[in-house]
Amino acid sequence: MASPTPRTIRIGLLGFGTVGQGVWKHLHNNRTALERRLGVGLDIVRVGVRDLKKKREVKVPTSRLTTDLGAIVDDPTIDIVCELIGGVTTAKSLTERALKSGKVVVTGNKALICEHGAELFRLVQRGRGHYFFEASVAGGIPIIKTLREGLIANRFRLIYGILNGTCNYILTRMACEGRSFDEVLADAKRLGYAEADESLDVDGWDAAHKAVILAYLAHGRWIKPKQMLVQGIRDITPHDLSYAKELGYTIKLLAIISRDFSTNRVFARVHPCLLPQRNLLASVDDVFNGICLCADVAGSTLLVGRGAGQDATASAVISDIADAVVALRGAPPPGICEEDAAPRKPLKSSSPRMPRTSKAYTRPAAI
Repeated sequence: MASPTPRTIRIGLLGFGTVGQGVWKHLHNNRTALERRLGVGLDIVRVGVRDLKKKREVKVPTSRLTTDLGAIVDDPTIDIVCELIGGVTTAKSLTERALKSGKVVVTGNKALICEHGAELFRLVQRGRGHYFFEASVAGGIPIIKTLREGLIANRFRLIYGILNGTCNYILTRMACEGRSFDEVLADAKRLGYAEADESLDVDGWDAAHKAVILAYLAHGRWIKPKQMLVQGIRDITPHDLSYAKELGYTIKLLAIISRDFSTNRVFARVHPCLLPQRNLLASVDDVFNGICLCADVAGSTLLVGRGAGQDATASAVISDIADAVVALRGAPPPGICEEDAAPRKPLKSSSPRMPRTSKAYTRPAAI
């Protein structure tokens, strides 16, 4: 008896910038292996773009391109919507439409999740679609899967890490070459490691958005960035880095999420820290990210990898597409820690009461 023809999962991409092109490229390059592993066909049937005539590195049949992103979301034949446009306003509207129609949404939009995650997850909890967001934190490092699946038996007293590759690149170059922040920032912009407006990265807000997501995954509650202490690296000098080295330390910009189980409080913050050189995270340099998970059962786990870039982020998106296929076969949405559903004492979100400033510490805190 002939085996039935496997179902083809139809995918729509909203946005076709660096990440979108990476998803198209790698999904097609690895399509045979992916389809064998998943037991379905995979087909990107529509790609939403702003300009149909724009030249792109990845060639896509013009019949699959459209400027009508809403038509992709509303198409009943499309199973998975990948929201890769960034921003908040349009992305939120399209994501809500997709979830309300029961679709699976895959995204890497950390700003959207940070600002409106509570609303979007309420839609999912009401049985409206599925939402996957591995690409929103640490690029190719599978931190979200690690928290949800690999370390599901654990509770976390401390999570800390390097979550912004631009800052890590700048601090690495400053430490190795003795150059000033402004000099290395200019190089980072020329190399494409920093945006024209670098403030989101170097003032700590990009890392703060990611810390909000990790705090939710680990502890089931949302902490707003304005509740956090957020400080960047603008005022770090070569002298600071040199003096830290003499004392046996390295300066890194860290996102830190800690939980005091005795008081049931969660603290989240982002600022430069002194890391002992013996700490493995201190040797994570250049544009790499690293995250340390301090758990009650497994102990300390360190994950290191590329935190951004086309290939790393596309890898995370395709990983979520694979999970979306499982969801389409009837698996329930992944859970978020035991406190999220249990009728227990409310978990409190807190942050240190310290003066807010856009400047960095001149004396980094130690960890």
